[in-house]
Amino acid sequence: MAPALESRQGESLPHVYPGDELCLYYKDEFTGTEDFIADTIVPWTSEWLYFYECWVTSGVWLGAEAPHGPGAAKR
Repeated sequence: MAPALESRQGESLPHVYPGDELCLYYKDEFTGTEDFIADTIVPWTSEWLYFYECWVTSGVWLGAEAPHGPGAAKR
């Protein structure tokens, strides 16, 4: 991904999978066959980027959160 996502000093990026892949949805929220990417993934990515920019500035993730730790497997 270019440009690379920046992190806050001493903190890892929130809501990403290994390789800095964005964590956008719970495993059952997107089926891929029933949903249009333009109606799901694109808006979710836009929302993620908004929350990311807020986090870079404030250090607080303002979006909804699902419990997962660093290095969690993508499901």
